[in-house]
Amino acid sequence: MSAVLLANAKMKVTLDPGHGENGNPYPAAPGYFEGTQMWKLSLFMAAELERLGFEVANTRPKVTDNPPLESRGGMAAKNGSVMFYSLHSNAPGLPTQTTVTGSEIFLPAKGEQFKPLAASLLAAVCSEMGHNSRGVKPDPGNAVIRSAVNGGLHCAMLMEHGFHTNPNDAAFLVDDENLKKLAAAQAAVIAAYFGVSQLAVQVAVNEGDIVMFTGGAVYASSTTDTPSSVRDASRCKVTKLNNGARNPLHLVSEDGGGIFGWVAAGSVELAGGQAPSAPFEAYRARIKDGTVYRSGPSATAAVAGVISETGVFTIVEEYNGWGRLKSGAGWVLLSAIEKV
Repeated sequence: MSAVLLANAKMKVTLDPGHGENGNPYPAAPGYFEGTQMWKLSLFMAAELERLGFEVANTRPKVTDNPPLESRGGMAAKNGSVMFYSLHSNAPGLPTQTTVTGSEIFLPAKGEQFKPLAASLLAAVCSEMGHNSRGVKPDPGNAVIRSAVNGGLHCAMLMEHGFHTNPNDAAFLVDDENLKKLAAAQAAVIAAYFGVSQLAVQVAVNEGDIVMFTGGAVYASSTTDTPSSVRDASRCKVTKLNNGARNPLHLVSEDGGGIFGWVAAGSVELAGGQAPSAPFEAYRARIKDGTVYRSGPSATAAVAGVISETGVFTIVEEYNGWGRLKSGAGWVLLSAIEKV
């Protein structure tokens, strides 16, 4: 099997599925909950964006997550995202107004330069859902958008995908296959706007290589578009390749991160960047009690534990400012340790 090529550089998009699990139910379409269906849409969009070469962050990695509104846009402003995109479905003032339909998107005043992107996204959504556009509208002060703008990220938008009080819109949104179509259409618009393409490749990966999975969707097969799980960053070994497939790399975690499955090429980087001129030499370091260690070399990786007693430990690998403990327990921030 020929090598799989990885994108040389990636832009990051933060997706924000509105509300929480089972939030905003619509009794007329049994099984429709805005918070749950928008979370599913975010996973499908993440998969498409990663396939197109983006890195994707999600304000709700698990369906049960429901972070405060102010922290959602703030996350995107802090993690280096080029865009914050909040996913919702709408409802009128009275639930009895079941004929109201159409999609609309909200944009902050400081993000006026991104109106062409907003308009293209809205057109794509309306085309897929087969209803009218309610327009690109000035943001009335949504907390999620405000927190992104306050953090300096002006490409912040909130899309209302139809009205879940409308029987036709709700029937469309309750179908996962329709959500996949919405995801693909919107991801394509974002990729076209930012000029990101899966064809912009530079680095080859072969079976047996050690790579960094940067976090995101993991799939049961190389061809499926429905994630089997969402995982944090992890150091992995490439065990199989299926070049040209939607998810061409099969990874197995080397650091206890729990990755076992197929992933998109856009969610992988070569471990450690360029090959070092000499083999890494393990060293001893003093680590204080209370120091957190994580499942992968990233501040967003899951907390694996906390050092309970100050002592001397062995670091066997470094990556992106993190050191891997010899025990395999996890990764510690290098700035928090002292070589001895």
